[in-house]
Parts: sequence; structure tokens; C-alpha cells
Amino acid sequence: MLIIFFNSISMLVYGQITFIIESLPNATPEEDTIFICGTFNNWNVHDKNYILHPQLNGSYSTTFQIDTTEIQYKFSRGNWMKVETDQNNEYLGNRIYNISQRKTVLVSIQNWQDLGGIKKFNYLVLPMFAFAFLGIIFLIYIMQFKAIDKVAFKSLFILFVFLIIALGGSVLYARSNIIEQSHIAIFSSILPYLWAPIVYLFFYVIKRKTFPLHIINHFLPAFFVFILSILRLISCSYLNFFLTPINVNLTYGSELILISGLLFNFLYYVKTWKLINFNILLKSNSSGESNLFKIVFSISLLAFFLYGLNLILLISGSTVIIGKNFELIFLAQAIIMIVVFYYYEKFPKLFFCKDFSNSPFGIKSRVPQEASQDKLLGRNKVRIPSNNIIALKERIIKEMELHKSYKNPELNVAALAKRVESRAYIVSGVLHQEFNENFRDFINKYRINEFVALANSKEYKNYTFLALCYEVGFNSKSTFNLAFKKSTGVSPSAFLKKTHIQDRSDE
Repeated sequence: MLIIFFNSISMLVYGQITFIIESLPNATPEEDTIFICGTFNNWNVHDKNYILHPQLNGSYSTTFQIDTTEIQYKFSRGNWMKVETDQNNEYLGNRIYNISQRKTVLVSIQNWQDLGGIKKFNYLVLPMFAFAFLGIIFLIYIMQFKAIDKVAFKSLFILFVFLIIALGGSVLYARSNIIEQSHIAIFSSILPYLWAPIVYLFFYVIKRKTFPLHIINHFLPAFFVFILSILRLISCSYLNFFLTPINVNLTYGSELILISGLLFNFLYYVKTWKLINFNILLKSNSSGESNLFKIVFSISLLAFFLYGLNLILLISGSTVIIGKNFELIFLAQAIIMIVVFYYYEKFPKLFFCKDFSNSPFGIKSRVPQEASQDKLLGRNKVRIPSNNIIALKERIIKEMELHKSYKNPELNVAALAKRVESRAYIVSGVLHQEFNENFRDFINKYRINEFVALANSKEYKNYTFLALCYEVGFNSKSTFNLAFKKSTGVSPSAFLKKTHIQDRSDE
């Protein structure tokens, strides 16, 4: 009885102590078990009574009784060759805890002796980072055009921001340690509940030019998962069942979230299928909208298939996994960003307030006609009196024929406008209206005429054709060849043979 009494008194005096690891080296293998050993267990480095267990918020902790005023301890991965070291991977002395300190000890492990901070590089990080960066560039590019429909812009913005965050989060996850990865994974569980509604929203807006009613309802499941993630992060005790392991890949909580996300996505894909009449789309003639719908929906289905296949492999405990962290699913979704941007360029009428299909606004020529350009750039159209147009036209012709400004390879529409004492967009408009040409074609026509004239002259008979190209203002042979064929309808060599001009190639 006395022994029990004194043991009880000892526990009251010394009590329990909790060790929490809040930071681990990046190289720490996920599958390894972390132990604490010390004077309290005779430095048994593989004592199963002193395992640090993962917590809801991603940290690792263990709680046990002490019966002395001071203990010395260290952390390892079950072997003295896998003991903790300092940031330079050198010997680290024993840690010390005494009774005067708090009952909860927060620990940061800097390195492991056998790993030395080296972590295997995940090469999928490179394309994910590239796609995330492209997404940011696309968004900046789209935001400059004010004629884009506000509803269409919002749907594009939501889609691109989602993909940028998902890809950026994947890059961050790959470069983080286990505990930081756990925090990221907690909030990444929201992504499946956002993706399906965002895809549905995108199709709905492109098809009906408006948002669906009660749009907030589509994102209520994502909001619920977000609240659940907050509770997990603060280690709500009611969610401890989430930590019950199923196999080496999954816990009960992660399986529940992933399966629910799969079912949620399935329901929304059925809803989206009906919205766009995908069966009819497959049989329809090709058009901008139908092709966009077919490609984007097909890639979304591929991502959904990869998600389900990966989940089956994880649940089965298979070591052959498409990607434990679903990187390939993110990459498949990222391709959608490229496709949408292509169709934004190729078929602007899908996204803009006005129909610009009759203007040279497609992927081959991004510069629209003057009226469209004024609206896109948010400018009020300036009406030019007809006599002013005639005067400006004459000044442009004089500048070309008398001063031969086209011989300057750096000439652009702004420089030409300055020389004729006008504004760039006005000059561009006059070229379209009076010459039915854009600036580049207009300048190249003069350059090609000058090239033919010089090739026929005795003064330049010793010049090679490449030298003549540079003489008239072209800055590369390939640019000259393309411009020549576009202007004359034949290649330079065919034209020169036809006109019996001496061959002066550079060979």
C-alpha cells in the first residue's frame, strides 16, 4: 500500500509530459516511424511505448509519465543510424527537460544522420510550376480587354485561379516537410468539391451567358469541407477517428473525404453532361463552341477517371500508384487552361460582348480592326473628317515613297504615326480603311517592291539576295520569304526565275 501511495504522490509531483514535433526535415520518409528515447526508457531506440503518433493537424506527439525532476532524450526513426542531428548534419547533444518547464514541449527536428537533408526531387514539380506561371500570365493578358463580357470574365477568372492555386499548392507540397505537407493536404481536400461546380459554372456561362440561380448552393459542400479542415487543424477531439489507419496509404478520414469527393464529382459530371447535351455534341458539326465543350469536358472526364483509378489503388494498398498526391490529375486539369485560352484567342465571340468574328481577331492576327480595338482598349472612338483621312493618307504615301521609312527594320506603327504627325491607332485605322491592309502587310509591300527594283538594277548587281533583304528593311531571311509569298503568291525563287533575274544566292 505504501508503494502504491508513494507512486501516486510521485505522479502528482512529476506528472505527464507531452512532446510535440512541429517541424521535420524535408527528407523525412513518410512511411518511417518516429521514436523518442532517453533516460526514462534506458535509451531504447525502438521502444513501441514511446512512438510519436500523427495528430489531426499534421504534427506528431506522444504523452507519458515521468518520475524524476530531469530527463535527457533524443528522437530517432528506430535506429541509432537514423538519429536526429543539427542543421549541418553533425552530432547533436542530448536534449534536456526538467520539471520547472512546461508540461508540453514543442520540438523542431533539423536533420537525420542517415539522410543529411537530401530529398528525392519530384520532377512533376517542373510542369506544375510552368502551368501555374502560365495561368498567371493568361489572367493578366485577359484582364487588359475591357470588351470581354463580365460574366464570362468572372467564370474564366474563377477557373484559372482554381488551377493556379491547385498547381501552386502542389509545387509547395512537393517542397515542404511532412508536417507542412499535412497542413497543405488538409486544405487540399476541399479541391474535389470545388472543381466539379467550377467546370459546371464555366459551361453554364459560355452556353447561357449568365450565372445559374442560387450559385452559392453549388459551393456549400466545399464550405462544409473547409470548416471540417479548420476543425482538423485545431485537433478537434471529436475527429480523432479520422486518424484510424486503413493501410499504408490511407486513414479512415482521408478515405471518407476522397470517396465523398469522387461521388460529388460524378453527380456534377452527370449534371454537366445534360447541360451541354454531350451526346448531341459528339455528333454535331465542328464549331468554336461545340469543340470547346467537347475538348474541355473530355479532359475533365479524363481527370475524373484518373482520380477514381488512383483512389482504388490507394484503398487497395497498392504500391503502384498513379500519384499518391494526385499530381497527374492536376496536370490533366491544367491542360484545360491552355485549351480555354486557345479558344479565347481563336473564337473571341464566345467570351466578348460583341461579335468580332468578322474582324482579324483570331489566333493568326491578334490586332483587331480600329473600331474593335478602340472598344477592347477602353477608348472612345475618334471620328476623323474625310478630308483629314485623305490628307493623312497622302502623308503616309509620301513618307513611304519619298523618305522610304520602310527601310528601317525597327519601324513600327507608333514610329510611323510620329513621322506623319498623327496617332498610332488613327494611322492603323486609316491603313485598314484606305489600303485594306494592316501595318505589317502595308510596310512589307513597299519593301518587296523595293527588293524587286534593286534586284533588277545594275547598281546592286553584286549584292546577294540576303543582302538585298537587309537593304530594304527585312531583318531575317525567313521573314522575307513569308512576306514575299504572301504578297506575290509565289516563293522568291520561283518569282525570280519567272522574271529571269540572275540567281545571286548566298551558297
